[in-house]
Amino acid sequence: AARVIDYKTGKPQATASAVFDRGRTLQLPVYILAAQAMLDAAARGAKVESAEYLYVTAQRRESRSLSREDLEGARDDFAKAVGLIVKGIAEGMFFPWPEENRCDSCDFAAACGTNSVVLALARMKQGDRRARFFTEGLAVIE
Repeated sequence: AARVIDYKTGKPQATASAVFDRGRTLQLPVYILAAQAMLDAAARGAKVESAEYLYVTAQRRESRSLSREDLEGARDDFAKAVGLIVKGIAEGMFFPWPEENRCDSCDFAAACGTNSVVLALARMKQGDRRARFFTEGLAVIE
């Protein structure tokens, strides 16, 4: 058996009740699938059982994980989320859809902009008919 651990030094995000949090938490399932593909290609015979974020600081240790079982149970939602992203890329559209203060500690603010800029752009795009497939599609992903 195998598992993927992504070590983090920051504070964990609030725990979402749904597996993929409307398409916002896709990193752990990608870890599971990518690691499994690598193990299969190497003919190792191991099964990736889980992926987790391990938050380690001097004060505490905390983790958030996704099991293979949880991923399998939500496979349709994962496929929908990835499909929406692929469709957006194919059509040349990028849709950052942040929540208040969610981008405050992001390492990629230089690419997207500060939280207030990203929120303003997202609000401008909300009424765009071309973005409807994305916003309506994400609304049904757990």
